[in-house]
Amino acid sequence: MSIYVIDEIMGRGKTSAMINYINESPPDTRFLFITPLLSETDRIARNCSGRNFYQPEAEGGKLNHIKEAFAEHKNIASTHALFGMLDNEAIELIRKAHYTLVIDEVPCTISITDITYYDANNIVKNYADVGEKGRLIWTCDEYTGKYDIYKEAVQRGNIYRYSDMTWVSIMPLELFLSFDDVYIMTYMFEHQIQRCYFDLHDIPYKRKYVAGTSPSTYSLADSPSPIPRLPYKDLIHICDNRKLNKIGESTSALSKNWHVTNVRDTSSPLGKRLRMNAYNYVRNVHAAKAADVLWTTFKKDDRYGFDWQKLIASKGYASGFLSCNAKGTNDYRNRHTLLYLVNRYPNTCIRNFLSAHGIEFDQNMFALSEMLQWIWRSAIRDGEEIWIYIPSRRMRELLEKWLEEVSTDRSSEES
Repeated sequence: MSIYVIDEIMGRGKTSAMINYINESPPDTRFLFITPLLSETDRIARNCSGRNFYQPEAEGGKLNHIKEAFAEHKNIASTHALFGMLDNEAIELIRKAHYTLVIDEVPCTISITDITYYDANNIVKNYADVGEKGRLIWTCDEYTGKYDIYKEAVQRGNIYRYSDMTWVSIMPLELFLSFDDVYIMTYMFEHQIQRCYFDLHDIPYKRKYVAGTSPSTYSLADSPSPIPRLPYKDLIHICDNRKLNKIGESTSALSKNWHVTNVRDTSSPLGKRLRMNAYNYVRNVHAAKAADVLWTTFKKDDRYGFDWQKLIASKGYASGFLSCNAKGTNDYRNRHTLLYLVNRYPNTCIRNFLSAHGIEFDQNMFALSEMLQWIWRSAIRDGEEIWIYIPSRRMRELLEKWLEEVSTDRSSEES
């Protein structure tokens, strides 16, 4: 089994190269193609028509349907969400049928489990032991009760105990090892949690690149092609209004903790200022119509229990919301006016858990990677100009530095 990472900038043709690879593979090669969104599976099925890709449909029964498809050796196109649900039975079916896995953007392989301090300690005291690297081992097989949901996860081997009140959920390594080969298509892989996941398990991976100049000629290559100058610096216009940007001067401004302090209280001066700045940028600075606006803040389903979207949204741009961790969707490629109202940091518990196991990653580059993925949901993916308000000085400077780097002609240096 080999793991290949196709690490290329957005728009370089990764998906087209993979589609060509699938279409040119021997007929008996079986593929599971995983994308962030269900709508993107249609593209794979449509462009690989000779492969008869199956797309699990029925809500509530998708796991059973995909296992039936594995048993019948079908090519399958599905989502990150369903991939994360695959159980030991599915893993065994994949192994027997010799599938190749293709993942468009990295899935959520490491996350924090929602469990109380009391429940976590009670389980460890009575029903589970702590093994190597903190991996939990369920010791009471006959148990049934309120902890069944945790029992199943622990028995799958994907729960690790970081502290008395923090459990980390890690996707089972056996899921990746069950495939003959794995291809991951992304950008800035080195700074993503998925890379840390492989390092945690001492799993090696190899690089692949994209060759060719058009969708019909894109292919996978073992070495990078010369990198031409990219015009993004001329296409991405970052708001430099000092008055609007003043709110984000500090390193922590617009972070999750900053939102907890300043946004959840609707009477907070800084929260009011953020809402007013966003409205002024849309209505007065850029005079944009609602249908042209794309904006983000933190998603609402987090441990704080606040709906950040509703707390910040204002008339004139509310309907153009897209979560700050969005990847893969093309539904907003007609949006030219962007509001990036967050300051991204990796989850502290996850970062500390990885650090405790000797695995480090650059949190600034992680933030840049996440921001670029979000920005590329907009019209920039079609080479059109966009205008973006990034009040966080930290995030703004990360983007400005990246734009300088990719706008420098390096083709002659690397040829």
